[in-house]
This record gives sequence, structure tokens and C-alpha cells, in this order.
Amino acid sequence: MKTIVPAAELVTRILGKQRRQAGLNYRLLRFCIQCPVEDGTLIYNPLTLELLLLSTSEMNSLTENEELISKWFLVPKEQDDYALADHLHDIAVHVQKPVDYINHYTILTTTNCNARCYYCFEQGCVRKNMSKDTASRLAQYITEHIGDKKAQLHWFGGEPLANQEAIDTICQELTNAGVRYCSSIASNGYLFDKPTIQKAKDIWHLEKAQITLDGTEEVYNRTKAFLCPDGSPFQRVLNNIELLQNSGINVSIRLNVGEENWQDLLRLADQLAERFKGQKGFFVYPSPLHDKINDESKWVLTHSSSLADKFRKVRDRLIQLELYGDGRLARSIKVTQCIANNDGAVVVLPDGKLGCCEHFLDSEIYGDINSEERDYDMLVGWKERTPAGQECFDCSYYPQCYRLKKCPGGRTCTEIEREMMEKRLRSQILNEYYIYTSKNTVEWQDYLSPENC
Repeated sequence: MKTIVPAAELVTRILGKQRRQAGLNYRLLRFCIQCPVEDGTLIYNPLTLELLLLSTSEMNSLTENEELISKWFLVPKEQDDYALADHLHDIAVHVQKPVDYINHYTILTTTNCNARCYYCFEQGCVRKNMSKDTASRLAQYITEHIGDKKAQLHWFGGEPLANQEAIDTICQELTNAGVRYCSSIASNGYLFDKPTIQKAKDIWHLEKAQITLDGTEEVYNRTKAFLCPDGSPFQRVLNNIELLQNSGINVSIRLNVGEENWQDLLRLADQLAERFKGQKGFFVYPSPLHDKINDESKWVLTHSSSLADKFRKVRDRLIQLELYGDGRLARSIKVTQCIANNDGAVVVLPDGKLGCCEHFLDSEIYGDINSEERDYDMLVGWKERTPAGQECFDCSYYPQCYRLKKCPGGRTCTEIEREMMEKRLRSQILNEYYIYTSKNTVEWQDYLSPENC
């Protein structure tokens, strides 16, 4: 037996080692995932986050393995696995030290944008720019609430580059105050140029840019519908991506997959591979387009088997082109879902108001940078989890699943989502094995074939 990824430290502290109970029969924990490889069988425990490699002989005597009992891979036959997972999560949440700092700031410098994407979730929101005075006050707020941590600033919009003055002001004043910080940005990429990228690297300490592409040149230009474009926006954005890459800023490309553009995205993937494949820090990932629902302008993921199939095709092409991978397995228990229920994170709107989620620009406001008064009932409400449904009880992802009741995307889970989550776990398992063994004789893409994932 070989340990590929050890159990999470917090799990070990909470559960300790399981002891065999006399007279009981043991079985594999129902969440465990098995992946056969050339050296034996990988077994992943989503409860403890441990990944083991077992030989053929060890697999043949699986339920008698004392070490697998001690590691919680084997449990008593009558064990309620879901109650155990809930118990572990509840304890993990409560043993965390209270957060007395805020180090993650999602900052909307503006809700204005130079593009007019038909699917934008901000359609109808009030258009505002962050003033220089508000940016200066925000820098002071960050200084007062950062403690001894490094501030992580995420520029958001609208198109955040449409108000660079606010970014400049915040960064310059943080520097003057001696606050350590780094930043990332979600942008359409059009407003980047050489001077802006140099400033972003030197002053904004920009480490990562996420840029959305909707298709090849004709489809992209039609979808983005930029205001007063100069030449082809598609070509300009691709050139800016190259400038960002050359400056050492990582770029992640988000492909918005819809019913109409998925085939064009396959062609775009080929173009991106030809131009950027193999470049360090370059990553492409697919994301399904959203459907708007008439509920305070909230959004939910499109749940259709038709779109899911097209999403898979785009995802598989990106994997084949080595532009996309599912990354590494989690190393710690998930005690927060996102910034919405993270006490160390905040969304700052252009007028200085504090929100729970960047997707709720006209609601879910709980405070202001000019006051310490907070709507704590709202903050607590965002910590409430969606109760498990019957569909959860056949899902290997259950121990790591964390859905927020107030989040539109967290209210329901479909068979398509569960299938994709398990596929992602299997891909991550095989990735860990590949990294562990580093065997050149094994083709990595063979492990990512539909049969294995």
C-alpha cells in the first residue's frame, strides 16, 4: 500500500484512527472512488481526502485490511456514512479560529462596460464608477482590517479597466501604508495595452487575468458588441493575452458554452492551442452560459442534457489539446463555499457599500466602508447550507459538497452536475497518480479518456 496523497490534517485531528469493533463486518465507505492503473488500484476517500494505491493482492483481501479500517476507508456495515460526513464537517466548521481580519477583496471599480454581451448578468443594474475619494477610503478600510495578512485584491466590474484611476489610487495608497498585496482581474481584455500591463505588473501587483472568449473572430465580435471598436476586437484581445503572458502575468481563458456557439468554440480551442499551447501560466476552461430567472435578477446555471453534452465536447477538446486539466485533489476540508460565507472576504461596490456576492449588485448589501454597522442577520443567512436531498445519497462528492441556500446555483443539483463532479474527481485522482509516479511511459491523455474518467 502506498500513500499518494495523505489524509487532511484537520480530519486526522478530528477523527483520529478508527479501531476495529469486535463482531462487526466492514465494507468500503460508500463515497470511495476506485481507479485501476497499471500498478494496482487507486482508492480515494473524499471524506478524509486521502489517496492510496493498493496492489492486486491487497485488493483481493480489501475488507480484511486493518490499515484501511484505521484510515476510515473501511467502516462497519451498518455505519451511516452521510451522518459521519455531516458530523465531520460540523466539527471542522466549529474548530476553526474566528477570523478577525479581511484579506480578500472583490472590488467593483465600475459597473460600466465597453461590451454589450447579450447574456450579461448585470443587465439593468445601475451604472456607477468608483470615485477617487471612495477608492482612497477603501484603501484606508483595507489597511484597518487586513491585520498582518497579505491583501488579495480581485478587480471586477462591469469592466474594471474602464476605471483604472480607482485601481491606481487603491494600490498607491496601500503601498504608502506599507500593506502587502497582490491582485487578479476579471476582464474582457480589450482595454489592456503595453503601458497598462506594465503598470498592472509594477503597481497593481497583478498576478492573474481571467478573460472571457465566446468564439472565433466573427462570433466573438458579434457577441461582445463592443462600443466604438478600433479594428477587430478579437485580434486585439488575443494580442493583449500574448502581452500579458510575455509579462509573466498568468492568463485563464473562460469559454462561455451555449447552445449556439459550442461548435465554434471547438475551432477556437484549436486556434488557442496553435498560439498559446505550452506557455506557462496559460489555462483555458469551459463554463456553461446562464439562464436568467425572474427572482431579483438572480442567475442559475442552465440545466439541460443538450447543453451538458455540448459542454462535455468542448471540455474534452480542451483536454485533448492540453489546454485544460482538472487540477489537484483538495488538501483540506471545505468549511466555506465562496466569498459569500467567508468572514475573511468582502465584495466592495463602486459606492463603497459592502455586499455578500458580486452577482448581487442591487441587493444583499450588509454594510459600508464608512461605518462598522453590519446587517449580521444577512451575513448569518449566507452561511446556511442547502439541506441534502435524496439525490445526494448516491454521490461520491457528498463529503466535499457545500451548497449555500441563498445562492441560486446552490439550491438544486442535477444528475448532470453530479456526473461532472465525479468525473472531475476521477481526473484529479489520476493527475495525482501521474505526478506521483512521473512515468514517461504512460500517456497522460490516455488517463483522461472518456473510458477512464
